[in-house]
Amino acid sequence: MIRYSLAALMLLAGTSAVAGPLGIAGDYNEFVIGNSNRQYVDTHGKVAVGGNLQLNGVAIASQMPTGSTTNLVVGGNLTASNGTINGSTIVGGNVNYNNPTINGNLSAGGSVTFNPNGGGSVNNGGTITYGTSFIKPNWMNPPSMQGSVTQPIDFAAAAATLTALSQAQVGTNDPTATFQWSQLFFTGGAGLNVYGITEAMLEGASGGFNINAPSGATVIINVAGQDLSLLNTGMNLTGGITLDRILWNFYEATSLTFAGSWNGSVLATQASAYANYGGMNGNLIVAALHGYGGPATASSLETHTNFNGQPTYFTGEMRPVGPTPVPEPGTLALFGLGAMLAGLSRRRRKVEA
Repeated sequence: MIRYSLAALMLLAGTSAVAGPLGIAGDYNEFVIGNSNRQYVDTHGKVAVGGNLQLNGVAIASQMPTGSTTNLVVGGNLTASNGTINGSTIVGGNVNYNNPTINGNLSAGGSVTFNPNGGGSVNNGGTITYGTSFIKPNWMNPPSMQGSVTQPIDFAAAAATLTALSQAQVGTNDPTATFQWSQLFFTGGAGLNVYGITEAMLEGASGGFNINAPSGATVIINVAGQDLSLLNTGMNLTGGITLDRILWNFYEATSLTFAGSWNGSVLATQASAYANYGGMNGNLIVAALHGYGGPATASSLETHTNFNGQPTYFTGEMRPVGPTPVPEPGTLALFGLGAMLAGLSRRRRKVEA
């Protein structure tokens, strides 16, 4: 029998207790482990970016409360122009914002610079906390103070946990979908339903996806392949299943290209997401997010917390990540006895020599 260490069990318990099946990432409409470049779009929910974030004319957390609730977390630097941030923001590095509209607090570990010749506002009693300096227009006088910033997300740890979770969903005997009329058909029962499909099946489904499962069921679709295109096609749900119980797990992907809109949460911790436009209905968890032209170009993919009045964040079941096994005490005793006998044998040979 294999037993597990107390530390491993505590780690699993702590992970599962945070924010639901996807851990802390499940609280965010966009959870980007690396860098993100966005323009002229809304993110309806909260956003977390582990690297640098560039914004141009973006409304962050447009459907979320304003004020002290933290709706934007950036591990690196924030560079922004125009647009609005609803709620409070925490930035690990520097902030350079032209014409800001911030409906809450702004905290940065480095400098905060608002274009001295520009406009903008800090609303809802927002306070600016900066690590090194604060530069602003003369007429703008929000409450401000110098201080330290505590980053609420350990992005490296989250990435490791999410990657392990992604890999844990893949089974060698998982069923696949039925491919017919350029469509993929998934038929599931109560509880957790896990399927495996290939890159060719995903990209050949120009007619859309059909998922039939009862209310409360979960459907996880594991997609093999590294360089994947997500077609701008439809999804038909029957039997009572809802969008918040569907997860696309791109466990091998290093590149995801969105051709338009997409339904269902996406887990792709190693993939750069290329998206020029469209709507994303669910959690988007990727390594990087930008336009078709790469990191220097911006994405205008809109992310939604609700679709047709229904919530989109993933709330379904998942296969657990197995903790590191710890040998039984008897096994450890055998290892110790073997090592002792080996040592005595070596010593005996040395004495005889």
